[in-house]
Amino acid sequence: MINRVPRCFLPFSVLVLGCAQQVVAPPRQPPPPNVISRVTSAKKIFLSNAGAEDLFVYAIPGGANVSYNELYASLKQWTYFQLVDSPAQADLIF
Repeated sequence: MINRVPRCFLPFSVLVLGCAQQVVAPPRQPPPPNVISRVTSAKKIFLSNAGAEDLFVYAIPGGANVSYNELYASLKQWTYFQLVDSPAQADLIF
């Protein structure tokens, strides 16, 4: 019976060691300064709507585009950014 105990814990020890290696991963490097300055200096944005999965449309109060419409209206009211009609005109694309 003592010989069986290590065998049953072997898969768990491998799993724990595998997870521990993922936790010790080096931290992500911050984006280069030119990316940060381009984002903070942007004035024109293009807001895209990717749509929704047909399976979940019925469960969204107000319809599939309610979140997009509210975000678009809020950004337009804020007036910090100019909303443009095409990605080619934009400084940032969301």
